[in-house]
Amino acid sequence: MDDEIVAAIQKRGGEKIDIKVNVFEVFCIIGNIELALRHPKNNGYSSEITKLICCRYIRELIKMCPELKEEKKVINMWSKSFGFKY
Repeated sequence: MDDEIVAAIQKRGGEKIDIKVNVFEVFCIIGNIELALRHPKNNGYSSEITKLICCRYIRELIKMCPELKEEKKVINMWSKSFGFKY
């Protein structure tokens, strides 16, 4: 990525973007990010930030769907992929 683009984005990094998505869409986004993080060259700073973001989204999903806590296979998968701890 062009250094100028990265600098421009970092300058505004603290600003929030409101995006409306439903619970299922968040679940799908997390799944796609999980696949993307499996790529051997996807291991830089942005992938670490993305893992933290996914953990935050997972916590929100569990708040909305507490039955997810009982899905040990899913929780273990998130733990392995993102370092998620519940």
